[in-house]
Amino acid sequence: MGAVIDVAAPASVDTRTRVGTRGRTWRLLIACARHAAGLTDASEVGDVAATINDWAHVERRTSAHGLVPWLARALAQGAPSDEHAPIIAAANASAGRTLAQVRRLGELVGALADVGVTALPYKGPVLSLQLYGDLALRQSVDLDLVVPFDTYDVARAALVRRGLPPRWGHSARQECTLFAWLGHAPFGEGDDFVELHWRFADRRFPFALDARDAVRRAREPGHEPVRRRATFDVCPFIDCSRHIADFARVGQAGRMSRAGDQQPPCAPACARARTDGSRSDVVDHRAHRSSSRDA
Repeated sequence: MGAVIDVAAPASVDTRTRVGTRGRTWRLLIACARHAAGLTDASEVGDVAATINDWAHVERRTSAHGLVPWLARALAQGAPSDEHAPIIAAANASAGRTLAQVRRLGELVGALADVGVTALPYKGPVLSLQLYGDLALRQSVDLDLVVPFDTYDVARAALVRRGLPPRWGHSARQECTLFAWLGHAPFGEGDDFVELHWRFADRRFPFALDARDAVRRAREPGHEPVRRRATFDVCPFIDCSRHIADFARVGQAGRMSRAGDQQPPCAPACARARTDGSRSDVVDHRAHRSSSRDA
């Protein structure tokens, strides 16, 4: 009988390595979120970054959580390293997209103003500027505009004329039924993606901020390309967004629990929804609380 080869050992080692990699990545994400919320300085991010052994995994996770700009900024304050190159490149690409979004946002707000509709941008780069004083620190997939409900049809037609067709081919009549509960409808193709809102939150959330009142209270553009929400309106919106994200994560856990034979328990997902400090919506919430205290 020949030598016995323990084929299980490498697998267990690989498993431990993967778990260790995920743990270090999560610690880095949380450090980035704490830095973004003003709870710590960049040195904490640098200390955790020194333990990372899989930067490709870090780049994927920070991108998924919208923390690439914060990580890149923190890393730039330390010693340069070739390992950080993917993060720096991703942050530069994100900044380029944000600048293009701001330019597009100015075009669309101007086009709506030409037809008598005052649109209020929210989330995305405008929220980044309002919370952090920097357009590039918040990653956005799309642009969001809110208009009073009685001007929605005019705004919708203006977006279509500007080359932003209904994203899913829906008609105006379908929007009244399919998207009525959401309070918004998507327009555009590919990366040129805009959501036109007549409410700030869907009907599952009794969010009382009225679009017309918010537009009336918004700051005049001044030297900026678009209006910004009044500070009075920012905190309740962020707080509602945080609860919407929590609700979505718990719903996702419920769907996972119904799929397959091995049912993951919902309790850990619910706990993470309440405590996960690496989500950008939670970061925004903490950042606004910090800025409100400073004011």
